[in-house]
Amino acid sequence: MIATGAYGERMARYLHLTEPPIHATLGFGRSELAVTRLHAPNGFTDPTSPIPLEKAFSIHLHLRANRGGRLWLSGKLVPTGKRPSGGVTILDLEQDPIAFFPNPIDVVQFYIPRLALDEFAYENVLLPCIRSVGHIVRWT
Repeated sequence: MIATGAYGERMARYLHLTEPPIHATLGFGRSELAVTRLHAPNGFTDPTSPIPLEKAFSIHLHLRANRGGRLWLSGKLVPTGKRPSGGVTILDLEQDPIAFFPNPIDVVQFYIPRLALDEFAYENVLLPCIRSVGHIVRWT
């Protein structure tokens, strides 16, 4: 069960969203993952609160184009570039992501614990995900 993961109302609190998000969990047991709609029609007024470090990924499908803003991973400012409608951002939650986007955002967030990926790899005779480097996930 992913009772403490960064999705749903917990993710909304980290982003300082005023409206509770729509979310659902999928799967069961240790292979459970979650999907959350995160919508900030006016953008953020402050940077996000720190998300507790965990072995999981937060994958964002952008429903509208977004530009501007800042993203810090492990305390370092990283380039964000343009995020077009239909674009995807992948964040490793072990890298302490903090974001500030003053423009409106509308994303569908997929919260995937690393354990769920490893179980999927095991069940499909694939190699497990062992670590990530920057924005690139590496399988060995």
